[in-house]
Amino acid sequence: VSQSRYSRFFKFLSADEFVQKLKEAGESASRTQEGVFDDNRGKIFINKDALKLGWGTTVVWHEAIHPIMNIIHNSNKALYDKIHKGILANAKANPRGGMQSVINDVERVYTKEKGYTDADRKDEIIVEALARLSAGTMSFSELQPTLRQQFIDLINRIGRILGLSKAEVSDMKAIKDLAKKITETTLS
Repeated sequence: VSQSRYSRFFKFLSADEFVQKLKEAGESASRTQEGVFDDNRGKIFINKDALKLGWGTTVVWHEAIHPIMNIIHNSNKALYDKIHKGILANAKANPRGGMQSVINDVERVYTKEKGYTDADRKDEIIVEALARLSAGTMSFSELQPTLRQQFIDLINRIGRILGLSKAEVSDMKAIKDLAKKITETTLS
């Protein structure tokens, strides 16, 4: 992987290097784990040996969203909280839909027994929902209109934080295109 605009944040490592980096940080890791955002170091570590065909760009995008969500949490907590509440309301209104699936997956993986907090789970729910929407594995049309607009506002904010001022999005295709552009730039 050559140096890209975002290479100071991303570190693409072999499975052994990935496990070693996380052990150095005092975290557990497996050779099959695909990526992690280390907020203590401000780095995103990607296990290039574990990236699954077709999911690699989703993993990169998911991990890239974490530091941006930290910025949004700290600079616009009202938006952050509205999106989380919207996800919960959307899941309640459609218990068989994609948002409920996100919540179930996060609650299954990010348990208190593993040391994760409610705040960690809240962040993962938002990040994973955004990653799935951007990857097209969850339908934008299943979102209630208010939540749909909040995600559009969030994506536009992410684009501005990343210096993509001309990346204003207004629909799901534009969101997917923006996620793809950022991921391709990162992977190039």
